[in-house]
Amino acid sequence: MIEKRGQAGNIATLISLIALFMLIYILLLPQEARDELLNREDGRTRISPSAEDEIKVLFSKFVGDVSPLKQSKGITHTIAGVNLYSNIENEIVTLAEELLITKGAFSENSQTLNFPLDYPKGVKKAELYTLIGNSDGNLIVDLNGRQIFNSDVQANSQELIQLPLGDLTEVNTLTLSSSGGLFTMGKHELKDIRLRKQVEVKNRLSERTISIPAAELKDLEKAILSFSVYCSHDENDLLKVLVNGNTVYSDVPFCNLRRVEIEVDASFTKDGANTLVFESDGDYVIEEVEWQSLLRGERESEYAFNINDEDYTNARRGISYVFVVFEFALSDERKTFDFYINDKKFEINTLNPDYTVDISDYLENGNNLMRLRPRNSFEIIDMRVELE
Repeated sequence: MIEKRGQAGNIATLISLIALFMLIYILLLPQEARDELLNREDGRTRISPSAEDEIKVLFSKFVGDVSPLKQSKGITHTIAGVNLYSNIENEIVTLAEELLITKGAFSENSQTLNFPLDYPKGVKKAELYTLIGNSDGNLIVDLNGRQIFNSDVQANSQELIQLPLGDLTEVNTLTLSSSGGLFTMGKHELKDIRLRKQVEVKNRLSERTISIPAAELKDLEKAILSFSVYCSHDENDLLKVLVNGNTVYSDVPFCNLRRVEIEVDASFTKDGANTLVFESDGDYVIEEVEWQSLLRGERESEYAFNINDEDYTNARRGISYVFVVFEFALSDERKTFDFYINDKKFEINTLNPDYTVDISDYLENGNNLMRLRPRNSFEIIDMRVELE
């Protein structure tokens, strides 16, 4: 009897040691392998359903071959730089080398000089300069039919006559005459008659055009317009950028510091020629202008299923559970992918022919969205959602 008890004790000790070794083995396994061995995900063990358990399939689909998604790519267009500025420039135009002006009782010899202006409003100052030789009487000057000067001028002197800016037009006429009468003779000898003017030369708006073909536009998700801004002095003026008439930028840029990057909505672009407008009252040199069209890559595979109020409530209360079951093609290769249920992400890495994910805690009442993002290539024979 004592011998039998000893044998029984040895057998119990052996069973305990085997159980201990199995427990240690399981604990030393990597988390993924341990989850697969216990057939669990996210810390919850799935008990294989018995014949009496009711399984309700909420979703089932043959997915087929899956592969890593192709990333979106970009097409870059290089655009010529822009110079926006405003400068005051001095210009001197010779109107005549010599003129003789006389007026007596029965004769008059006046002189007419014409000069054009491209942009009269841009003229900031205008003067008529001349050297006076012999001089008798008053020198009279009319600008576009209005008298602007009538005064005695000294012989052998220089005369500078201001031209009223408000009287200037694109085509201008100066009439020079002398005063004289019945008993007096007016006479003026003029040399080196010149127009001196200060003109504002500016480029406040500059256009550039890029061509976007239909194939590029079809896959266009958005565009990035980038450029560098340089200034010779501090500027406080707004810089505006428009794409096909749509304002995409309106700000005071940081000069000489960092590149400006503007996200352009795809709806602002069109097939063919697209117009970019740079506009400012400040002095900006805009260089290294680039337009990058970002094209859509492949989309993640998306699948939706619906759960009714009762099943949702039971799953949330722990009365029932909802699992996603993946069945793979017969292969001993590793299957690595990200699985999303609504906003919850599961990173899956397995060698097994099937894999189960408990999604009970991540459900939404009604419609639920699942997404797959493969990290390598493999085949999914069946992806189904089961309620137990």
